[in-house]
Amino acid sequence: MATTSVSPVYVALGSSSPERISMSLSSAPLNVNTALPFHAPSNEELSRAIARIIPAEQWRAVMEGHPYAEFEINDEFLGFLKTYWHLAQLIPTHWTVVDLGCGYNPQAWLFHLTGHHRFISVDSFPNIVRFHTPTSTHYTMTTGDFITQHGHTLNLKETFAICSYCPMWGEGSTAQLRAFFPNLYVYYPHQTSQPFSLPRLHRHPD
Repeated sequence: MATTSVSPVYVALGSSSPERISMSLSSAPLNVNTALPFHAPSNEELSRAIARIIPAEQWRAVMEGHPYAEFEINDEFLGFLKTYWHLAQLIPTHWTVVDLGCGYNPQAWLFHLTGHHRFISVDSFPNIVRFHTPTSTHYTMTTGDFITQHGHTLNLKETFAICSYCPMWGEGSTAQLRAFFPNLYVYYPHQTSQPFSLPRLHRHPD
């Protein structure tokens, strides 16, 4: 189980609860029970918890590394982390997690806290400073290039790929992902071009 030596932090269970949980990260194993001790947290709760744990110098580097960072993320919204929290409960900690389209990559800290041993992030957008942990590795390239150049290094039977809120820019559909990764989660919300409504049910007279 991964450990790290940082100062103790305090994670609030929610805005409506005054209770706080002390986490001495230097002495206790990092797992979902000690690091995120609340049930089905909201996206805001996860963002606040992760923001408290990210080292100050790393936070400053990310926020100063891109002119739009301060408008896209903050300590109450680090991205759509709730999806990652649920996946972290399902993926074995000894597996490799590959996040395709990681953005600023705060989810690397979530998987580090839950004890996952290896987290790989992939994103083609350059000139962005991303969050990172002792157990994370980042590749600035497209998903297709990652599969071509580094896919052979993965034990696919114990690798879980995630493509959450990330369209396949310039690479067509997700067919390439589904063909390569046997363990894969893909989710990209969208709205149909035409409003969708269910037909009204009419009551027929007896």
